[in-house]
Amino acid sequence: MHELSIAHEIVETVRRHLPMGGTKPVRRVSLRLGALNRLAPDSLRFCFEAASRGTVVEGAKLEIEETPGDEIRVVEFDLDDQGFHD
Repeated sequence: MHELSIAHEIVETVRRHLPMGGTKPVRRVSLRLGALNRLAPDSLRFCFEAASRGTVVEGAKLEIEETPGDEIRVVEFDLDDQGFHD
């Protein structure tokens, strides 16, 4: 399942951008997903839930903005009291 490998990569991208020593849970991840990737948003959300288990990303809502092209990009994520914006 291609969506599962992408979901793992999304989780790792978020984890790499957390503040040093950050342990606050991630509440929301915003993603841009190009239609040319042929990924099913619902399947990606399901895989994201599985891929995030046991991490600070567990329980985060994955918001997907569908776009033309082949982009897959984490745009922002929110922690309990701060966030990341690209």
